Amino acid sequence: MLSGIIILILAYGIYVGVRRGLVLQAIYTFNFGISFIVAYLSCRWLGPKLDLIVPYPSASPRSYFAFFSNKVSLSLDRSFYYGVAFLLVLLVGWLFSQIIGHYLYDLTFYPMAEDLSHVSSALLAFICNYIAIFSVLYVLALVPVYSLQKALDQSWVASAMIRYSLILTRSFTHLLLVAV
Repeated sequence: MLSGIIILILAYGIYVGVRRGLVLQAIYTFNFGISFIVAYLSCRWLGPKLDLIVPYPSASPRSYFAFFSNKVSLSLDRSFYYGVAFLLVLLVGWLFSQIIGHYLYDLTFYPMAEDLSHVSSALLAFICNYIAIFSVLYVLALVPVYSLQKALDQSWVASAMIRYSLILTRSFTHLLLVAV
């Protein structure tokens, strides 16, 4: 079920990217990149401020985590708050980029080779959507709720994204777990 939802979101994102065209999708991708960098740099500052606002279920030594060992299970709360802060800043940046994109909608009709525009904008849209979905899945993987962990573990797409997205997995593990 979760795999199907992820695939549908990625397919819809590609469709939207193709409809936008290369120039407008490049602007959205640039704004997403800026939002990602700002979120990456500011989540350490914002994360501790969220612990009184966002609840985190308490983990026990017997909590089940699909992607993390039990050694780190009792210290994932701080990582969770950093991850929520990251997603919050990324969401605000995404909303800001949507506003900018609506003002620049006329760039959709910028004349260029149709094949180049479709393929390139689809690729850029896929990259943005993949990174956003990965970010949400990684933060959800920090939550010690058995049904959520089972759903993530049984979804072959979610498991593959979290385990085998080499650069993203390494950078998120460093950001949320190692440097904590």
